[in-house]
Amino acid sequence: MTMDLLMHILLPYTVLKSLFRLENRYLLPLLFFSVFQDFDRFLLMRKASESPAFVLLATAAIYMATRQRADGKKISFIAGFYMLSHLVMDLGSPMPLLWPLDNTFYTVNIYFQLQNLFPVLWWEVTTTLAVKQGVGTILWTSSFGLLALLAMVYAFRKKIRAAVK
Repeated sequence: MTMDLLMHILLPYTVLKSLFRLENRYLLPLLFFSVFQDFDRFLLMRKASESPAFVLLATAAIYMATRQRADGKKISFIAGFYMLSHLVMDLGSPMPLLWPLDNTFYTVNIYFQLQNLFPVLWWEVTTTLAVKQGVGTILWTSSFGLLALLAMVYAFRKKIRAAVK
């Protein structure tokens, strides 16, 4: 089951805030990374960023960019945690877990059940052939709806701001 945008933002933020006691000055500006993987549709690589390899590479790149700062490790940890939590929350939907080695989409369903009063945890993995990506595909055209929504919000931003005040 795919989690909605609000859960992708609130759940990792709450975990980092409550368990690690991190400050909002780090958590709030980096919240973008909790939904960063959903913007790959604009790069014509739908779902390619939802692989562990991408999360590792992106976290390493963030660390390399911030390693000179005193808080560079903290920044890369938070961004990496946000991206990894996105993967975990999307496990029930098709994801290219072995990308770029394999374009097959894997769906991991995790089950928890009590059997004879003993907790049993198991998982089931199903595969789907890779989705055709690129110009002219259904994934390409669906991204235009999101682009149009973003353009409308940008165009009417002053009216929206005035209505919210």
